[in-house]
Amino acid sequence: MKGGIGTGLTVNVRSSEELGAVVGNLTEKEDAGFFGHRNAGLLRATLGHLRMHTEKITIRDITDSPESEMESKARKMARKAVDNQRLLALPLIPTELHLIRAKLSKITQAKAYKWLREMSSPIEQPRTTRMLKEIRDSVEETCSKRPSIQQVWKSMKSRDFPRQIRIFLWNSAHNAYKVGSYWDCT
Repeated sequence: MKGGIGTGLTVNVRSSEELGAVVGNLTEKEDAGFFGHRNAGLLRATLGHLRMHTEKITIRDITDSPESEMESKARKMARKAVDNQRLLALPLIPTELHLIRAKLSKITQAKAYKWLREMSSPIEQPRTTRMLKEIRDSVEETCSKRPSIQQVWKSMKSRDFPRQIRIFLWNSAHNAYKVGSYWDCT
């Protein structure tokens, strides 16, 4: 985009995933609000900048060609940026080109619900966190292997246990029973 908005643009893409994101089924992805895409914000900004160009845009797949000197410099800069662990500031684009919405007629209620769940961070529950730590400590003490939090939640949903026991385990993990330290709170 060095030449300006009114000049022709050639974009060289080495990754087939990015090429498919920019070229393939673009209207469907926009209608769905880019839900499920790893780099949705970056993709929106890129498309906004591409739409600002008035001249011809050529997108080339260079997967099979050897890496040029400029690409190797760009790769080194990217690795250095990853090591810095700074937040990526996306370039500004005009508001009329910044599409962040999904068409309600094009997405299902399940997709919209998953999208909203991804956007909002879970509320930290101190009692649940404490109980999970106790569960993991006791499993490590018994089996000499510490399970991950995901393994603990998955094991509580296991069909190997009858439904009543699964409910008991779930409530115990959330410290929902009014026993023990519950009565210490004033």
